[in-house]
Amino acid sequence: MYKNESYYETYLNGLTSELKTKEFNEILRALSSFQNKYIQSDMLFLTDPSSATLSHKPLKSVLNKIYRVNCVYRRKKDFVELTLKNFHEHIDDLFRTRFICKYMDGPEFVCRRLSAECASLGIESSYRDVTTGLGYHAWHFYYKQPITDFVGAGPAKVSIELQFTTQLAEVIGSLTHIQYEAARLGEQQTPGWRWNVNSKEFRPYYISHGLHLLEGVILEFRDSILQPNNIPAKEEKQADKDK
Repeated sequence: MYKNESYYETYLNGLTSELKTKEFNEILRALSSFQNKYIQSDMLFLTDPSSATLSHKPLKSVLNKIYRVNCVYRRKKDFVELTLKNFHEHIDDLFRTRFICKYMDGPEFVCRRLSAECASLGIESSYRDVTTGLGYHAWHFYYKQPITDFVGAGPAKVSIELQFTTQLAEVIGSLTHIQYEAARLGEQQTPGWRWNVNSKEFRPYYISHGLHLLEGVILEFRDSILQPNNIPAKEEKQADKDK
């Protein structure tokens, strides 16, 4: 156990509870309402968004991220050195939760609509698609939430990360996370791994990308069943209602 890890866990657990306030509840409410704007309401999420829980980044992961930013990414133009006094303002996934969508167009659909919803509520937000060479596929949405105090440093704004992925990506992601973390820490890849079926990179890379391709095939099949010629008209009609 790291020094002061028990204090970190106790404090962050309390802060996580504090963050489940108006902004977080508004986000969950919006996500639930998006189901009625999707192609079919029961096809967007695997589970009810209102049941989502907020968690915090473990201390080990925080220290790893401070190391990556300060050492591995130090030459970046927008480099800001992280310390134990300012990391909460610069680590965008200190607090996070995950949502599983049924189809691969779900994550982007949700992020675009959630961005508009946050703008109407005056909540600062951003989003991006996240894809890695090892086959991690997801969309990450971030919104800022003010807190009254962080370890005596005074008022601050922290980012909350909402991860949107798919069923197949979630399954394979849980198996390839070790390789993903190693790559982020700068671990060297096995020479010639693309032709070496016994290398640690071969299976996670090709299985992950193969499943992503399969999800695209499934999406096309779904849309062919739901008469895709009607889908754009439905989206346009819904967009007019949202104005």
